[in-house]
Amino acid sequence: MNPARTLIAARTALGTGALLAPRQTGRVFLLHPESNPEVVFVGRMWGARNLALAAGLRGARGPQLRATRQVNVAVDVADAVAAWLAWREGSLPASAALLAGGTAVAATALGLASLVADGS
Repeated sequence: MNPARTLIAARTALGTGALLAPRQTGRVFLLHPESNPEVVFVGRMWGARNLALAAGLRGARGPQLRATRQVNVAVDVADAVAAWLAWREGSLPASAALLAGGTAVAATALGLASLVADGS
């Protein structure tokens, strides 16, 4: 398993899904676009962000690759913290926070593994 390729594929799949089908992607993450229509807008932004992060990973070379991977890790750590904070303040149910936070933690692990694999 190549962690960098896995992360690119996951970001591309999640990003495309969220951008093109934000309601369905929101439901996958246990959100409720019917009662919270803002999920569609925020989901599309999240999708675009994931596609941009994937493109950066795909296109970066040399010293830029290390910096791009570090940015990806930082974004994923921030997402994990955001999920935890949303659960703690009660704006996200535990199941949704666990799924979103778990996804972010998995992406963080893939990002860190890609840094280690390249000796970065």
